[in-house]
Amino acid sequence: MGFSNGANIAAALLLVTPDLLRAAVLAAPMPILDRPPQADLSAVAALLISGRRDPIAAPSDVETLAATLSDAGANVEVLWHGGGHELPKSCVQAARGWLDKLRQATAIDLLP
Repeated sequence: MGFSNGANIAAALLLVTPDLLRAAVLAAPMPILDRPPQADLSAVAALLISGRRDPIAAPSDVETLAATLSDAGANVEVLWHGGGHELPKSCVQAARGWLDKLRQATAIDLLP
């Protein structure tokens, strides 16, 4: 899980080293790679969390990143909250539930 620049770094890791992570929770992310490499993310699940009024990670940037990950084969979900560049407790709880559901569905560890 990463917030803001931590989420950007995690998203870049997914695209540059696709075998490193099986799941990622990216809060307030935005695309940082000008030309993302072609990656096979068909074994990856990603939850993107962002605020509809985020002045830093604009909703259009979040949607662009979601499309990039999805186009690479990742199972992508986007969770919006009504705020800005923050991570509300309700979203942390939702991420925890998402990860628990993913663990149960896959019956595998999320890290290789």
